[in-house]
Amino acid sequence: MTLAEYCGRWLAVRTGRLAPNSIRAYASALRHHVLPALGALELEEITQPVVRGWIADQLLRQRPVNSIKSAIGTLSTILTDALIDGLVLHNAAHGAARRLLADNRIQTPKAMTPHELDAFLLAARTLGSHWASDAFYVYSRTGLRLGELLALQKRSILANEEALRVDQQYHGGKFGFGPPKGGKARLVEVPRKCLAVLLGRAAQLETAGTFLFPGATLHLPIHPGTVEWAFDQAAGIAQLPEHFTVHSLRHTYASILIASGAPPAWVQQQLGHANYQITVDLYGSWLRQRRPDLLAVLDQEPARHGIARVERAKVIPLRQRR
Repeated sequence: MTLAEYCGRWLAVRTGRLAPNSIRAYASALRHHVLPALGALELEEITQPVVRGWIADQLLRQRPVNSIKSAIGTLSTILTDALIDGLVLHNAAHGAARRLLADNRIQTPKAMTPHELDAFLLAARTLGSHWASDAFYVYSRTGLRLGELLALQKRSILANEEALRVDQQYHGGKFGFGPPKGGKARLVEVPRKCLAVLLGRAAQLETAGTFLFPGATLHLPIHPGTVEWAFDQAAGIAQLPEHFTVHSLRHTYASILIASGAPPAWVQQQLGHANYQITVDLYGSWLRQRRPDLLAVLDQEPARHGIARVERAKVIPLRQRR
């Protein structure tokens, strides 16, 4: 059996068991990176030297390192299942990237500075879209995931609590809706100016189930791909670096709050991270609290009276002490 044949069966079995975004990520990694180079090989022909040669070729082609890592992870997951199925004797992808790629430590997320964010939001207003300006503003003021933002409905706004109830996310197309990442609903506190924008959009809607950012049919939200396209247009107008993506708005939200002294545990709740450590690992570089009171301890001089008594004490030579 070739790798391509096994991957086709593997994806078919797991569709419906994994989150839509996970299936989409696996399929993309296979289609663009793994199968073009390795798909025609029989499973037993995929050895670690073969995988290492494929990784080296990806690097020579100057593919983004994160894309290569994602492809390796996908291949390793599939070969682990092939091993369980008795089709291979070992997982050739496991450890194959050692010494070929840079270290795998968590990298600092790509967050905009407040000035870059302001320039981007101003640029979004020039797109001539009835939704883009509001969507990106709400995105940057709530830190929601893109799917959570698009799934917001009129009923999601809790005006008296100045909060949003986030209980679903939209994956787009045939993947439809699902629960938020982690499977738990949460309340997200909202700044008052942002709440006013949300209430303004809600006032134009007839029913509580209508989406705040509806697509062309009004029965579904705007497709995530359309939002990503609009982001690229606004980022280009604002002349922002190309490494920013729509997800950078979530990172920007978190970084601005933490740099301003917001408790990481509260930011964790806002973002919907599964635990506190994820928030610290991702945004720890912004955890800077000014503590002049502690630094002042270093400026304190020791009491001089003790030193003076030592200076006045008569020093007895060692020979006389005997």
